[in-house]
Amino acid sequence: MVVEIAQISLPYTRFATDWLPTYDVYYYVYCSIVTDFGTDTFMGFTFKRNCGYFTEAGLYAFFIVLALFVWLFVKTKKSKVELAILLVALLSTFSTTGLILTVLMFAYYINTRKIKGKAIRWLLALMTVGVVVFVVNDLLATKQEEHSFSFSARMFDLIGGIQLFLQSPIWGWGYKNHDAFYVISMQGFGTERSDSNGVVSALYQIGILGCTIFYVPFILVRKKLKENKRLFSFLSILLILLMMGEPIQYTTTGVAIVGFVTAMLMTKNKVDLKFE
Repeated sequence: MVVEIAQISLPYTRFATDWLPTYDVYYYVYCSIVTDFGTDTFMGFTFKRNCGYFTEAGLYAFFIVLALFVWLFVKTKKSKVELAILLVALLSTFSTTGLILTVLMFAYYINTRKIKGKAIRWLLALMTVGVVVFVVNDLLATKQEEHSFSFSARMFDLIGGIQLFLQSPIWGWGYKNHDAFYVISMQGFGTERSDSNGVVSALYQIGILGCTIFYVPFILVRKKLKENKRLFSFLSILLILLMMGEPIQYTTTGVAIVGFVTAMLMTKNKVDLKFE
């Protein structure tokens, strides 16, 4: 709000690479996209996408969605102001995936609350889904028109990564072996690109055996849970869907998530995970 809306002049550092837009970085807590690549049109209005700390708005949305999960299902004392800030921040990223998953979370939350009458719960869920379908449809149409390269690149990452995986499904091509994907990206786009799909990139790099490091602990921990097995399954699915657009398994955050789940698995007794 200070930089983009109030347009208050603050010191910044200009950041530019060959494969990303140019950014003005403010105190390393906000990245403002300089080029038109980061703008989106929504319902007749043009906005600059909110990247937050990151150089990609979708990655910022990833963590906002996780923060919303914590707000809904983990925190006992909920602040409506905090919720409003998270939702505004999420909307400002214009992340279609983030918006869809947020709707799913709220629908799950409403369905698990003790709201009297199934009719009211269904009405709330349908109203929410109806509004979001309208919004998402507008966002998708805009992205196909204004960011056709990004849209087609993500489809290419999905299909191309699966093709590589099928060529070596057991062992994969090697962890962080981006060169294998560079070959087919050069054929498709004339430039070397990494696979932006976290799930597919993990599959083609380390194969089925390697991916057990990421996914099997979640399955085994669910069996050890005393309660909240359904919610833990929902969180696992949420993480997988978020990784379809952001390969966070390379980051310290991804390692921390897998490490936490593995630590739960190593306990002798059943795990009492304190979800609300």
